Amino acid sequence: MPFYKTKSAKVLGKAKINTDGITDPEILSMLQNYRRSVASAYSPVAPDDISDQIPKGEAYISKKIDGELWFLIQHGKDLALSNSKGKVIFGDFPILKEAKTSLKKSSGLRIIAGELYVDNGDKRTRASYLNKSMGGGAKAKLDLLRFTAFDVLCADDKTFAMDEYIEKSDYLYSLFKGNKILTAIDTKIVNSSKDLLSQYEQWVTEENHEGMVVRSSSGRVFKIKPSFSIDAVIIGYTERSEDATQVRSVALALMNENGVYQFIGSCGNIGSDKDRKALMKNLKKNQVDSSWRVTSNTGAMYRFVK
Repeated sequence: MPFYKTKSAKVLGKAKINTDGITDPEILSMLQNYRRSVASAYSPVAPDDISDQIPKGEAYISKKIDGELWFLIQHGKDLALSNSKGKVIFGDFPILKEAKTSLKKSSGLRIIAGELYVDNGDKRTRASYLNKSMGGGAKAKLDLLRFTAFDVLCADDKTFAMDEYIEKSDYLYSLFKGNKILTAIDTKIVNSSKDLLSQYEQWVTEENHEGMVVRSSSGRVFKIKPSFSIDAVIIGYTERSEDATQVRSVALALMNENGVYQFIGSCGNIGSDKDRKALMKNLKKNQVDSSWRVTSNTGAMYRFVK
């Protein structure tokens, strides 16, 4: 039996997509835990703080791609892509077609984390392009979609430790070597803050990539991106569906010249589970009623605070 359901799936080009597609609770738990404990725990660092905040010594670096975290899942003969919420893509999908030729039949479970994005040629990739490409139903344009793998959760029921980065990198490269749309992330090794800054200048300043990911020898993972500071206030919040004691996202606003708060957007990059719980304690006690309604990109209604 497949680990995903096919009933009620919608058309996505020649493939199918199902919003609540993952039926195996163990697999769904692995995806959610990875998103919560690994992907959301990257420590942000401004370029000017590289030498102060990133430990000295050997580090593995790669380009940060502006897309969405998805997982390539293989269980026996069944193969699909899923995000951490269980949304599943299966069937005649270009990335999955290339995956079938790259992955040998697995007797166990194989889950590979990567970035799903739109190849924008010489221009920078952006997550918004992905939403547009996948929103066309039967007319969805999928030929420019790419998947770059950067981590392995398990392979044939073997799990990898966080610090086994070289082993995982070599494993991914061996699987996807020579591919065009399903590839492994290119990784470089640097040994100094000077080298980090030099590579950042090339990838981000000159080539206009979103940022750079740094995996230090201590096991910590950092993301280096251009930073812009604004004095915004939190006007609302949503809860995590899997843990109501944690904030999932916050609504942000700026005050205009008339003293009125103007909604500017939302942010879900809040920090660790501990940070999200602490923020929830502060916000929940300041919740107020409001006639204005706004939802997050997941459809959750924001609760407003004073």
